[in-house]
Amino acid sequence: MDVKIAFLNGNLNEVVYVSQPDGFVDPYYLSHVYHLKKALYGLKQAPRAWKTGKHYLLVQIYVDDIIFASMDPKSCHLFAHEMNSTFKMSMMGQMSFFLGLQISQNPRGIFICQAKYALEILKKHGFDTSTPIDTPMSKRPDLNEDIGGKMVDPTRYRGLVGCLMYLTASRPDIVFAVYMCARYQVKPTEKHLHAIKKDLLIPERNSKHGFMTFSWSSKKKNRTAISTTEAEYIALSGYCAQILWMRS
Repeated sequence: MDVKIAFLNGNLNEVVYVSQPDGFVDPYYLSHVYHLKKALYGLKQAPRAWKTGKHYLLVQIYVDDIIFASMDPKSCHLFAHEMNSTFKMSMMGQMSFFLGLQISQNPRGIFICQAKYALEILKKHGFDTSTPIDTPMSKRPDLNEDIGGKMVDPTRYRGLVGCLMYLTASRPDIVFAVYMCARYQVKPTEKHLHAIKKDLLIPERNSKHGFMTFSWSSKKKNRTAISTTEAEYIALSGYCAQILWMRS
């Protein structure tokens, strides 16, 4: 869907006047100006006016699973009524589980974990009886293409990578290690399989531990730094850009 002339629907909180445009000048009031009642394209506040409303209704749809939320209970009831009048729906009440995410809501906040999902993938791949480990990868990982190494089943390896990538929704502590292993999905070897097994054994130990992340990312740099100082400046540049965006 696309909203036509979206910015023209925004309501202005400020008093804004504009000069009379060519072709619409009133000959009896040449020195007068127009008082804007709605936002116009080109106004600095037009994007904000378009996104500002009394209430927001957030809707997330995954195939036939739907979650929705709003600060206004009436908006939720109206949405539920419209959906039930059109489709045969089942109202599940307050969300506690969604697509492998366990959700707990209380006065302290909303808490998300994937403890059940972590245990399920351990059982699925036969690691439920293995001994947990402390860190997902060594301090200096020796991962490379391992040319000449013994090949393993690529389908199984990709399945392991996929499971762990979904787990990173609530476990950013294993993101770097998982993405390192994800580089070798074309021709995985026993060396790569051993590395990804370590990633699987981490969630079992900490599957019920909690922590909070604020802003983070894990990615390869688009240029090669020639010194530690340059590498830190590159990272600092991204950090400053994020801070400026959050403050704006």
